[in-house]
Amino acid sequence: MLPDGRHFLFASQNAQTELSEVRLGVLGSTKSVPVMKGESRVDFAAPDFVLFEREGALMAQRLDLHSGKLLGEPRTIVDQIGVNRTNGMPFFSVSQNGVLVFSQGAGALRRVVWVDRGGKTLDEIASPGSNYNIALSPDGRLLATEQNDATGQSADLWVRDLARGISSRFTIDPANDIWPVWSPDSKRLYWTSNRSGPYSIYTRDVNGVSGDSLLYRGAGNIGPMDASRDGNYLACILNTGSGGWDAVALPLHGDGKPITISATKATEVRPRFSPDGRWVAYDSDQSGRNEVYVQPFPGPGAPVQISNAGGADARWRPDGTEMYYRTPQQSIMVVDVKLSPRFEAGVPRLLFNSPLVAQGVQYSRYIPSADGQKFLFSAPLHSEQASPSVVFNWTAVLKQK
Repeated sequence: MLPDGRHFLFASQNAQTELSEVRLGVLGSTKSVPVMKGESRVDFAAPDFVLFEREGALMAQRLDLHSGKLLGEPRTIVDQIGVNRTNGMPFFSVSQNGVLVFSQGAGALRRVVWVDRGGKTLDEIASPGSNYNIALSPDGRLLATEQNDATGQSADLWVRDLARGISSRFTIDPANDIWPVWSPDSKRLYWTSNRSGPYSIYTRDVNGVSGDSLLYRGAGNIGPMDASRDGNYLACILNTGSGGWDAVALPLHGDGKPITISATKATEVRPRFSPDGRWVAYDSDQSGRNEVYVQPFPGPGAPVQISNAGGADARWRPDGTEMYYRTPQQSIMVVDVKLSPRFEAGVPRLLFNSPLVAQGVQYSRYIPSADGQKFLFSAPLHSEQASPSVVFNWTAVLKQK
């Protein structure tokens, strides 16, 4: 809100990032006017400063409170602050008495490591980088990762040859290319990108010379989470348009129309097929908190709750004898399961405390090995939850620059 108590600033985000902007609105009207391009969250500080993030730096610029026009040139307060790449929101806040707080740790580097069933680090297989979503090819030869660009505002996919220790950039579009999923034969990657509007699914052969192919575009955002072993389906999350997500299966043959796995008023995310393809595990907050459920695929059948005190991010052991999930306290739990002739699940038990931190819908940060004896983790090089910095009388910083 601005000092007059009527006008307010807000960020208007668009799937096409070049159309995102900060706008000035007024209470009692649906009309608004553009203030600046970009999708940063903004803060207002008396008497007339607007604070925002641009290319990783925290900036300040004066605002004409009557016209909504920016005055003069933006000036840098802090050269580098943390930015949540998922939604573009920078980590800062300013008070009306000259106190500024910000964090530089939100974009911390992450390394990719193997840990044993006790959580002990065994080996590092990828150099530190953003490494948000990781996907290990079924043959164990290649690792796909997300890497931020220099500004931290968009991401591309990279593929690392683990035997040779060489990483190559896989996507080059300036939009976001995220959430990599391997085909069962390890020859193809699927991912989601907002390069043409809503997030849509693209695909390409890893060793092919052809370009990216659009696999599916719908009315809302959609992204892949897993591929069935028979290569017939992608397990995806589909945005419902009201901020929630549903779990769906996208056929890779036939009409290609998504098949509902779970679509309720709750949010269902991270669907993953069992090794035999007859079951799907997913997270749902239908009980008021995230829990892990398993239900028959393609159905019918009621879901079976797996976790018992909060759970998310379920993974199947490739031989189908165990499931894993993480707790709200970021521990990894293990559950004995049986897939045939009917699904049976044992009592969850603690496996180890994980190097994970609280994470969003899309992050894929651990993968069990074929024998379930070790786990591949995208783990922070240092704590992602770095202590915030506090600046008193921040306007004095502008005078020094």
